[in-house]
Amino acid sequence: MAEQKIIAIVRIRGNMETRGPVESTIMQLHLTRKNHCVLQKDTIYLRGMLKHAKDYIAWGEVDAKTVEALFVKMGKTEGDKKLTDEYVAKNSKFKTVKEFSDAVFSGTASWKDVKGLKPIFRLHPPLKGYGGSIKLPFPKGALGNRKDKMGALIQRMIPAFEPAVHPEENR
Repeated sequence: MAEQKIIAIVRIRGNMETRGPVESTIMQLHLTRKNHCVLQKDTIYLRGMLKHAKDYIAWGEVDAKTVEALFVKMGKTEGDKKLTDEYVAKNSKFKTVKEFSDAVFSGTASWKDVKGLKPIFRLHPPLKGYGGSIKLPFPKGALGNRKDKMGALIQRMIPAFEPAVHPEENR
């Protein structure tokens, strides 16, 4: 069996004048507000949902470093508390946040494996913007499938992240 990819999905546009079926699809993805992010396994059902909501979200594959940064820096538990190693060890079979994020990236775990973990990450607006209009598809705008460039966007949305050098940012 081939290894499943992890897709990060970020809501770019708000819910003003969103059609009912599209808003329902976005809510099924747990993306209730702008700059919310979720991690999902890449399935055919997910691809259909992404295609349906393409005018409001951006998505793409992410690497292990980005998944770890999301859990370490932006992971929240019930009561809006920061996700810590102690919390993960107490409420799951994993000992650390890094071990849990590696399991999520490899596809052997999900956010449900840590009791009380929130399924969304509330991100900041990206430093230096989205790289174009939020109404146009990528690469001229922010929406749609960003493929392997999704990690760069998420890294700009996490405060105090030490990003790797990306060729697109060295212009």
